[in-house]
Order: sequence, then C-alpha cells, then structure tokens
Amino acid sequence: MDLFEQIHGLPDPEPDGTVPAGTDDATIVNALLRGDVVPDVVDDDGRTPLWWASARGYRMLVDLLIERGASLEAPDEEGWTPLMNAADFGHVEVCERLLLRGAAPDGANRMGETALMRAAVRGRREIAQLLIGFGADATKRDRRQLDALHRAAAGGFLEIARLLVARGAMVDPPLSDDRRPLTMAAFRGHLELVKFLMEKGARPTRESLRWAAAHGSSQILELLTPSRDR
Repeated sequence: MDLFEQIHGLPDPEPDGTVPAGTDDATIVNALLRGDVVPDVVDDDGRTPLWWASARGYRMLVDLLIERGASLEAPDEEGWTPLMNAADFGHVEVCERLLLRGAAPDGANRMGETALMRAAVRGRREIAQLLIGFGADATKRDRRQLDALHRAAAGGFLEIARLLVARGAMVDPPLSDDRRPLTMAAFRGHLELVKFLMEKGARPTRESLRWAAAHGSSQILELLTPSRDR
C-alpha cells in the first residue's frame, strides 16, 4: 500500500486533529519515516501527501511531512495549496502550523482565489482572523475581480466582513452594480450585512434594489429605497 492509499484510507480525524482511537496510526507514521518515501510525490491530480493531510486535518501527518521536507506551496493541477485546503475545510491548527512554517498567506489558485477568500466563502472567522494576522491581503481580488468581502457578503458572514473592512477591503468597489458586496448581500437577504455595508459607505443603487426585490426581502427593500440612485 502506497502513501496516498494510506492517507486516503484514514477515517476522519478527531476534533483535536489526532488519529481516531483504534486506528493503526503507527503504520501511517512508519510510511512517512521509513525507506525512500518521497514527501513531494504527486498523485494523478498533482496532489502531494501534504496537500491531502492538510485537507483531512491530520496535524500529526502535516508535522511529519514538513519535517521530511515537504513543500509548503506545492499546488495541485488547479493551483490549490495545502494552506488553501486547510482553510477551506476549517482546520485552524493546520493553517497555523503551515503559516508558522512559512506558507504564503496570499498564494492563489488558477482562479485567483486565496486561502482568505476560501475562509470567507465557508464562514471560517477564526481562520480568516489567523490569516489576516499573518499578513493576508484583504483587498486581493480573483480573476473575476471579486475579493473576500464579496464572498462574506454573499454568505452572510458579518463578523468576517467586519474583519475584512477593518483591513482595507472596499465596501463600494468600482465594479458594475451587480458585482458589488451590497448587491450580493441584498440578493441573499442578509439584512445585518446590508446595514453594515451601508454604515461603512456602500451606496444603494437600482441594481441592488432590483436584486433585493427578486429575493423578496421587504426589510432590505425599505432600507435601500430612500437613498437609491435615481
């Protein structure tokens, strides 16, 4: 059985990132420590053992692989790095380990998405705060010109939106009306986020009103109507 099969065959980790009771973790550890195991060997999709261990949340394997010299930045064919995976799946301590070892907080995949953007999509406030603490750029945009705030607004994640705006994310970016955070929040019916964005200077427009009407949120419609563009 090769190293990928070892990792793929693991059950989900315990909340603390350890191997569940009854699992023969010695076999997994020995697979990393013995013989000619190559830390950066890749599977058919370009994914390394560290990529998989980070996605699964196994801190023990992440530590061992890094000690064996695994590349922190090795991406898969779509450009996803171990840090992006850990952020996407909500593995806070794996993210912290990778960042402390030098993983780039603003690495981007083929679509231009960063770990911070993935944390914002998933509503991972603690990870977003961690990434920002390590210098992640809250203003960085993907290939569609959308940033982490757009994702937080669409998902209704108010606390993440507060973090991002505090670190310089634009509440009213120079984009078309349908691509602004306010419009996204209005369409999804996130009243508190709409209030927050407007308090921070986001300007209601006909487009944001139209999207709010499509969602059917009377409270948001009332909030947007008095000062919308005419």
